[in-house]
Amino acid sequence: MVAPGTGFGRSFFVMKLTTLVSLFLFLAVGSAATLHVSPVGDDRNSGATAAAPIQTLTAAQTRVRKIRAARPAEPVTVMLRAGVYELSGSLRFGPEDSGAPGAPVRWVAAPGAAVHLSGGRAVKAFTPVRDPATAQRFDEAYREFIVEADLAAQGIREYGVIQAEGPAGVELFYGGRPMTLARWPDPSAANKGWFTIAWVPDGSQGDRFIYVGGRPRRWLHAPDAWLHGFWVYDWWATYERIKEIRPDEGLIVFDREGVVRARMADQTTGKVINRNFSSVGRRYYAVNILEELDEPGEWYLDRRNGKLYFYPPEPVRPGQAHVSVLTGPLLDLRDASHIRFQGFIVEYGRGNAVEIRGGEGIALEDCRLRNVGNNAVTIEGGQGHTVARCEITGTGDGGVLIQAGDPKTLTPARHAVRDCDIHHYSRWRLTYRAAVNLKGVGSIVEHNRIRHAPHAGVLLDGNDHRVDFNEFSELCLESDDCGAFYANGLNRTARGNQVRNNVFRAIRGIGGKSQAPAVYLDDFMGGTTISGNVFHRVYGVKIGGGRDNLVENNIFVDCDPALSLDGRGLGWASASFADIPAIQKELEAVKYREPPYRDRYPGLLTYLDDNPGMPKGNRIVRNIFTGGKGWIQITPEVDRAVVEVRDNYLGHTPGFVDRAKGDFRLRPDAPPRRMGFQPLPLERVGPRPRRQP
Repeated sequence: MVAPGTGFGRSFFVMKLTTLVSLFLFLAVGSAATLHVSPVGDDRNSGATAAAPIQTLTAAQTRVRKIRAARPAEPVTVMLRAGVYELSGSLRFGPEDSGAPGAPVRWVAAPGAAVHLSGGRAVKAFTPVRDPATAQRFDEAYREFIVEADLAAQGIREYGVIQAEGPAGVELFYGGRPMTLARWPDPSAANKGWFTIAWVPDGSQGDRFIYVGGRPRRWLHAPDAWLHGFWVYDWWATYERIKEIRPDEGLIVFDREGVVRARMADQTTGKVINRNFSSVGRRYYAVNILEELDEPGEWYLDRRNGKLYFYPPEPVRPGQAHVSVLTGPLLDLRDASHIRFQGFIVEYGRGNAVEIRGGEGIALEDCRLRNVGNNAVTIEGGQGHTVARCEITGTGDGGVLIQAGDPKTLTPARHAVRDCDIHHYSRWRLTYRAAVNLKGVGSIVEHNRIRHAPHAGVLLDGNDHRVDFNEFSELCLESDDCGAFYANGLNRTARGNQVRNNVFRAIRGIGGKSQAPAVYLDDFMGGTTISGNVFHRVYGVKIGGGRDNLVENNIFVDCDPALSLDGRGLGWASASFADIPAIQKELEAVKYREPPYRDRYPGLLTYLDDNPGMPKGNRIVRNIFTGGKGWIQITPEVDRAVVEVRDNYLGHTPGFVDRAKGDFRLRPDAPPRRMGFQPLPLERVGPRPRRQP
């Protein structure tokens, strides 16, 4: 045996001791239920205690994989301390990162900690504008308030581009809120931020229009000016690049390469869209113009030189200004299962905040998902994923997009969005981006508060979805021909959906008009149950030619109208039924004569043989209709004998607890009770308080 005191023995002893220490640390981590992470940690630490945290999320992910491989039946918690975790790339999760049904992997914020997962970078060193020629382009009244920052000097050199669907690049945020790309008119203007086309000299096939006023003369030197407008319909808006401005003629010419000349079918709605101009009076505003940097909160980026110009809402404070950098999702889960993310602020990405593909049992809980260029969450395929108790706001597109479940077998996805507050979304793309967009089969939207957006609250396509116990308000603010809940039925096999126990208020439409229904079953949507809802001072329910819809046990208060039903399949939309073989092919694709369709949706069996344009099988029963200018409007082409209308209360004294204060609970002696009306569980509507452990 070699003595420890000798040179070789001492080296051997140290090596042996080091090996034992390393083995001890490995075993400690391998048996730990919790890993600790901190921005001021060290990836050489074990992470087994709060005193020795890991620094990076990728290092923590590697440790989790080792723990799960050694002890697959044991749950693991990764606890993140307060701070900003900047992501230079998407944090990806796969099967190797997964937990098990009884042993999930939890990524959580430490109690009381503000944990930011950021796809952006803080902007430093704002200074007064140094270049006199640039400063001269600002309105003199605001020149002294505008500051600049050199993004290129800070290593931020890739900025993205503006496209027809909206900006797909860098954005500026201040104080956790999105700022406004320099525009005219400003949203605070008397015209609510819109100008209108005065004349279209070449008709709808042209690429130019006449404007009124001298404002566009200021844009002659703007290198990348765009207009955002509702060029044809009030339900579809796009961005178009300006090619030329002729101020002496009052004429704006678009870049022909940016204008789509062919009619096209939108993949989201199936509607046919003509992106050319159609008439005078269409709304638009100009964007991405340095000269229009004239209101607090506006910004502009000189992409060629990497200079950011900003009119801050207050004197700039350090750490408050951020630009989005990451182009992919912040969290990217592919075939991962049983992972929970809890308590994070996920923000400042140019794309989606979270993408989930496949897998089972992923949960996003108590998070703030905000300030990203596209959606907060997209879910494609998989089973049983949940977005719960989250705040979603400031997204360029929508909130949660779900496309899952099997339409052929009617196998439900069982995804759920519940107890969330989703508001001020759809910043860039004003139409067909919803708080929740449901596609496929069998997902759930329940107990959410959905508010303040230019278009829909919930978009739905597919089968057997449930939309329950939600609050809808301040929706469809910039659009018409939409609804707070909107379902398009161009797919005749989309049935079995339920809209139950929701409250709809302040669904205004453009300019505060009630032209946007609270619930809109568009273009032959059928087989939908609408029950237990409250519609207060809105256009209540619109059934657009569909069949087998049930409107039952709802309360309509001061609605104008409460409900409308049309027979568009017999009139202006009759062409939709001209190609019977195409509809037959659609039905045959799901084998509608066989289970499960034959048993679940028997109305499809006789659909084509029984005057398909006539909206048969609709039932309007046991509702309360009180106040307003009209309760049911049925267009003349509809045979009223095919619509079941019975046991509805029509009167001014339905027996509410306090109508003036919006308390629509029924007193015990309320007359509708004697007609079979069932009291609504209004106390359960909206987000529920979090249960204490």
